[in-house]
Amino acid sequence: MDNIFILLVLSLPTCASNGYGVYQTLVQCELLNTQSGKMIIKDAAGGFTTDELTYINNNFTYFVNKSHSQELLKPHLDKFKDNVKNIYYPTCIKTLENYLKTRADQIRSLKKPNVKFVRKANTASGSFQAICLATGFYPRHINLTLFRDGQPVSDDKITGVDLLPNDDGTYQMRKILEISEEEKKEKHKYTVAVLARFTPWANHPLAAPRKKKNYPQTPPPTCIILLYIILNTKR
Repeated sequence: MDNIFILLVLSLPTCASNGYGVYQTLVQCELLNTQSGKMIIKDAAGGFTTDELTYINNNFTYFVNKSHSQELLKPHLDKFKDNVKNIYYPTCIKTLENYLKTRADQIRSLKKPNVKFVRKANTASGSFQAICLATGFYPRHINLTLFRDGQPVSDDKITGVDLLPNDDGTYQMRKILEISEEEKKEKHKYTVAVLARFTPWANHPLAAPRKKKNYPQTPPPTCIILLYIILNTKR
């Protein structure tokens, strides 16, 4: 199930026997597309998690990595749980709901990827690169798969797979496959498949348009785009 979440990490210097250390607290809450999700709070020091608290559906789970007596721990933990339930969790969920309302127009927008599949020759070695670029799509959920003779190319042979933002709020992804001179002589057929999945957040009540007139019809929860492009390697 899709979700949006807030992730907050705080790092503070601490004193240790051999100098300074780092104390970190991670706070995360999520809003599911039909209901509120869970909240997780983690503390860490010296590179290890010291304790972790999870809150969901009015239930708490708590883990501590150090031995503390229940008599010492219970009053502090009970107070902290009360703050999580009545202050931290509602505030975090409300922040996500406000974000969803504010960014409603962007969340509802669906932009298809512009896909290019080209070859770039290396005259020195006789090899070339098969380069696939998908750009201008939103939201960011996309799968780009390269095929050789109908079989997926393994990930360890592909470079440049990072998802990057564009200046206009859309995204781009590039995949590059190095093809040797020997492989070139074998005259393989290279294809690319682009699968774009659009998030169901567009139909969330909080993302409803403020003015319904002259607004495009609400898109379906999930939209699939599948493209196949063939790269000619016989030249």
